[in-house]
Amino acid sequence: AAFVEAGVRAYPDVEEGEYARLDGEVRRRRGELQVETEALDVLNDEEREAVEQRLDDALDDEARPDAVEPLAEDDTIDELADELVEAATEIRKAVLTERPVIVRHANTADGYLAGSALERATLPLVTDQHRREDAQYHYFDRRPLEGGVYDMDDATKDTSNMLDNRDRHDEALPLFVFVAAGGTRESLDGFDLLNVYGAPTVVVDDVAVDGAVTDAVDAVVSPAHADAGTTTATM
Repeated sequence: AAFVEAGVRAYPDVEEGEYARLDGEVRRRRGELQVETEALDVLNDEEREAVEQRLDDALDDEARPDAVEPLAEDDTIDELADELVEAATEIRKAVLTERPVIVRHANTADGYLAGSALERATLPLVTDQHRREDAQYHYFDRRPLEGGVYDMDDATKDTSNMLDNRDRHDEALPLFVFVAAGGTRESLDGFDLLNVYGAPTVVVDDVAVDGAVTDAVDAVVSPAHADAGTTTATM
């Protein structure tokens, strides 16, 4: 709380989203803890970057799984452990930061199996993070793609939906997770459109993911990075 008097802000130049250091007295007001601010300074660029980095590091530590624990022994999965942890961390970070998770998978048995496995793993995290009964409908969705390509039609529909949800429901832009899909250059235009709006992306595919796709997304899991092969469903 920082007011000169009722309804008059003490620091009108401080905008939402800025980082600040404050001194004050902790009090209890109407059953809630409140800091009666005595001094407040907006952090400069270097100080802000330091705080942002500490917050990012703390979020990574909380979201990162301790280890990959496959359901069965698989040499390829063992070799991809670091990539799988990175992909899982991105998904868990999305849940922790109230970012919806959208899983797009190929319209194949492999795609449906992998997408369903992600759904089963993610929904309990969503339920734990959000108290509202309909949280799983707002913070997780799974939709198949025709084939393994994320084309401009798909990307246009997704961006229209996410922007509408942001404007109408104040939702964060979702994390898009592509399984058994998105690994080839044909999906690059779709990823570029998502990048225009800053929507994060993860690709988990059983093909050799194109280098341009790897550069366009936030995390990639591909058995081509290991010595042996496996399916997306196995991963």
